[in-house]
Amino acid sequence: MNSIARWFHVSLWLLLFGYASSQAAPWPPKGFVLEEDTVSTDKHYGILIPSREDAPDDDDAIVNYLADLKTKRLLGKIDDASYTEGRNHRGLAVIWSADSTWCIAQYDARFGFASIFALEPNGKAFTQTDLGTRVQNGLDTAIKKQSRAAKDPASGGDGSAFYRPGADRKIHVRALATTNPKQFPDQKTYYSLFQGTYDLNAHRWTVTDARSVSSEEYDTLQGAYDEASFQNNQYNDDQSHFDGLDQRMNEVYQAVRFIVPPERFTKVKQEQIAWLKTREAAGSQKEQITLMTARIKVLQDLLW
Repeated sequence: MNSIARWFHVSLWLLLFGYASSQAAPWPPKGFVLEEDTVSTDKHYGILIPSREDAPDDDDAIVNYLADLKTKRLLGKIDDASYTEGRNHRGLAVIWSADSTWCIAQYDARFGFASIFALEPNGKAFTQTDLGTRVQNGLDTAIKKQSRAAKDPASGGDGSAFYRPGADRKIHVRALATTNPKQFPDQKTYYSLFQGTYDLNAHRWTVTDARSVSSEEYDTLQGAYDEASFQNNQYNDDQSHFDGLDQRMNEVYQAVRFIVPPERFTKVKQEQIAWLKTREAAGSQKEQITLMTARIKVLQDLLW
């Protein structure tokens, strides 16, 4: 090939390559946006949802995708997922494992979760496991049993769920449900609690328990499990910080009293009395705050 022909060949290749690059598919795909709160710990994965402007009116036509953000590829459709950007009375919350190999995706309805999935990216695709059905069935069964005993049948409740990802690929789930999410004062209300552990390696629930709870237990457990709202608290000074931690500790302590067996709680009570003496002997309020922060974590762990 002479120099002129070689120049023409290279120029044509560069022209075609430049044209092909300029015609590359847009990212995210047209009509979709990346839901920022769904991005994995290592920024590798995330969930794409229909944009506000392009969202279909028909729920059955709405599609959510798990995407590989590094290779800019869709790993697949998330089944039974119909969330869109800015949608009223709906929500999507995602918790990723520390190593970004799996996540919990919770889709919310108006008063509680609609579905809960475990998603596990594996190369060019992902696996999806339905966790929500088991959780909701447990909550509803406990409510039905309670309402039948009161001769006031109820079909089930609206649930809120809380999670702790385990380093051993176990998902610890706690959920609470109520038949009266709007808290109408004149309405007979039933409550239930679900506690379970799902093992991703074994592909099964290893622990499940569902039972009815009282109004007081429901309120106390709801506050104790909601770690995120507590962690976002801001305090103006040491005294307000101390008071906030003291209230939080009492709340979690009461939740532990509801959850752990009586013989175990007897020991917890003794430990708490001894710990209070340690706190009172602390040399400063800052030191007390440090002690309270650590103690709350110890009590919190007993709930899981």
